[in-house]
Amino acid sequence: MAAEDARDAIRKIKHSLEAELRISAPVGLASQPLAQALKGLQLKNPGLRLTVPASDAGSNLVSEQIDLAIRTGKPESSSFIIHPLGKAARQIYASPEYLQQAGNPVTPKDIVKHRWLGLIGSSDLSAIELNHPGKANYDYNPPTGCALMI
Repeated sequence: MAAEDARDAIRKIKHSLEAELRISAPVGLASQPLAQALKGLQLKNPGLRLTVPASDAGSNLVSEQIDLAIRTGKPESSSFIIHPLGKAARQIYASPEYLQQAGNPVTPKDIVKHRWLGLIGSSDLSAIELNHPGKANYDYNPPTGCALMI
């Protein structure tokens, strides 16, 4: 019995990760979706220490000793190995107060006349493609660094 327990313990250690894994991610992903995705990995590998420096600003992956970086938008050209994880739909929002004052856009081209909230460092996310099944698509590039109506 003791020999079997020892063998099982050794097998678990051999198939378990024991190290620190540093994953850099945007705040919106790190706070909920990434935490949920990593839950199973952490449970199967209690010796694995996960560190997630969450930031929406760019970071130096080498100096911060990042093992895995999750980014949104178009990848910058680099020497890193890049794998797309998926696509996320984006939506345009405006407060009722703003729409009451500025008017409700009726056609996609109406959004050109509206004010936009600038998001620092989000230039890759600013191109907006509006799709409607059975109708023409409309592409719009708000002013640099802007991504949402205010």
